[in-house]
Amino acid sequence: MAKTYKKKDPRPDRPAPEKNTTHVTDPSEVASLVRELAEPLCQVEGVELIHVEYQREAGGRILRLYVDKPGGITLGDCSAISSQLGDILDLKLSTEDAYMLEISSPGPDRPLSRLSDFEKF
Repeated sequence: MAKTYKKKDPRPDRPAPEKNTTHVTDPSEVASLVRELAEPLCQVEGVELIHVEYQREAGGRILRLYVDKPGGITLGDCSAISSQLGDILDLKLSTEDAYMLEISSPGPDRPLSRLSDFEKF
């Protein structure tokens, strides 16, 4: 499930950014802040946040989160997280560039980044 977020979103149905919006430009800082914001949401939704990427690709910036849960992640899970996280990011994150938010299953080529990942696989 992917959504595109513009640098300045003129849509009137979105609330104006709060004064505590964090403006970041470094890709690793963006990924770190998004992880902090997404972890509690993922816990509530019953999924595990595996990995966060913020990178430039051919079509522009991509903010990609890999999530999983026992029995596998569903399209409904990805959609719910995308919708809720998109709203949170609109309020809490300011970046230089527009980006596409993508929520995905890690799939068979999942990144192994934590000790528990290596123990499982």
